[in-house]
Amino acid sequence: WDRVVFAYSIAEALRDGVLVDFRVHRGTIEDDRDAEVLRMLERDPPRGPWVASADSIADAAEFADRLAAHGYSAAAIHSRQPKTARRGLLADLEARRVDALAFPELLKEGVDLPWLSGVVLRRRVQRVGLIQTLGRVVRCHPGKTYADVWDPHDLLAEHGLTHTAALGDAAPEPEPAPDGWPLLDLPPIGRPVPLATAVDAIGVWAREMVLAMELGRDSAQYGTGWRQ
Repeated sequence: WDRVVFAYSIAEALRDGVLVDFRVHRGTIEDDRDAEVLRMLERDPPRGPWVASADSIADAAEFADRLAAHGYSAAAIHSRQPKTARRGLLADLEARRVDALAFPELLKEGVDLPWLSGVVLRRRVQRVGLIQTLGRVVRCHPGKTYADVWDPHDLLAEHGLTHTAALGDAAPEPEPAPDGWPLLDLPPIGRPVPLATAVDAIGVWAREMVLAMELGRDSAQYGTGWRQ
């Protein structure tokens, strides 16, 4: 598996409705980062559940308290909490029992929260970390046409990530296959791919192809190459 045989681009994901674009709300920090964040939220209020990045566990807790002082229902979520507590916080956020969660690292990657409506980029991160954070909020969800990104540091402009399609620029280009190993020409699926299941369709096709070759490995159609 050292060659890419199929690539599904960010642009295609946008076209298919697997991802949504995001709307950027820019700010200007003069002295107090969180004072500017609060001004931004007042100017462009969240439309649904949202999260905010934090520098540390302590910073997440302090920002959640500051949000609470300004009328938001908020809490910190982090890896030192029991799993049951973290699951409860995410359930509360999805159900709108809380407005927002502040996180240092926990929600940056490895979680699927398509119902999130936006993220506040309080923490300065490098390009890869920024892409991972944006990936939490651009997943499709019923009724979700775009995500909100509050960017007080103007990180998106700094890293050239001003819209969802630009996230694809971070992915390496597929290497050309060596002679004798052309890229697979996948058959058309024949119907629109359901939301967020495009990769599953490829998996189904691959399993069907393997089964067909297993059943016909000695046939003239496949020859002896498959057995080798």
